[in-house]
Amino acid sequence: MRGRFRCHREASRSSNILTITLVAVVIMFFIFVAPSETMLALKNNITMDKISSQAVVDISHLMQTFNFAVNFLLYSVINPYFRRSLKYILLCNFVSNDQILKSRKRAFRRRLTIQ
Repeated sequence: MRGRFRCHREASRSSNILTITLVAVVIMFFIFVAPSETMLALKNNITMDKISSQAVVDISHLMQTFNFAVNFLLYSVINPYFRRSLKYILLCNFVSNDQILKSRKRAFRRRLTIQ
């Protein structure tokens, strides 16, 4: 009984974290990416001098870059699977295959005990 309750609590917590992450990503998209894409789409229909036009393009690129950076940080902080995958990708040349296999076995055993 306790195991089922713990699994339900873990699933609920994971679901809440995923929901919060998705909401944050969508809000950041609408704040940082949507305005820049709208401006780029309307750029030909709006008459601006060359300096103003270039400033709008530069600011929109900066906003998109900021969005990508914050998304990366958000996923790194909230998602443990993303962190593990990133660590594996970054350290694959420095970690031996035995260590990787041991890590995978431990993760698999953890998943079995949670379910």
